[in-house]
Amino acid sequence: MDERILFLINREWTNPFLDRVMVVMSSYDFWTPFLLVAVLLVGWRGAFRARAMLATLAVVLVVLNQGVEIAKKYFDRPRPNQHLVNVRWIDLDQQTSPRFLALGKPLFEKINPEPLPTGKGKGRAFPSGHTVNLFGVATVLAVFYRRRGWLAYFVAALVGYSRVYTGSHHPSDVLVTALLSVSTTLLVIAALGWLWSKLGPRLAPALLDRHPMLV
Repeated sequence: MDERILFLINREWTNPFLDRVMVVMSSYDFWTPFLLVAVLLVGWRGAFRARAMLATLAVVLVVLNQGVEIAKKYFDRPRPNQHLVNVRWIDLDQQTSPRFLALGKPLFEKINPEPLPTGKGKGRAFPSGHTVNLFGVATVLAVFYRRRGWLAYFVAALVGYSRVYTGSHHPSDVLVTALLSVSTTLLVIAALGWLWSKLGPRLAPALLDRHPMLV
């Protein structure tokens, strides 16, 4: 079933417009300059809640990415194009830097006629780093900005879908990673809230009086 859904998304439910949308959603490098500007603006102009959100997000991402590194080595699951044939791998032009300048150029596309030799290829499949990060971000936003923050889950889901569409992950990689990311992020937020209530009176009593709850 996992393999069948992979090929539906990766080979059949495709068109040139979706190709370009999905490679953009799947590219960290494309979005990095814009995200850095957004973080700086929020940190500079934001109030306590915005800055607490950024601090929480930083801790969450460190925890999640440490977990990803450990899990990738432990499970050692190959990416689709590393063990399956005819998986379509697409990306922005890999020679263009910064990557957002590649938006108007032809896409990189490769279909492997046979699996890659053992140990070859970029990274491992489980868990999905893109998925864990985006669902972690979405969960933090949903907790801190409950009225609109949950909308970030649509972006996270689109990025997760793009990882299957571009041939980088199996559908099960994305689904399981998303569930693990949300649950881990909620645990980290709860732990940080507890630490704020315990350490706040000693480290920042005046700030704690104004903001007794981290979230």
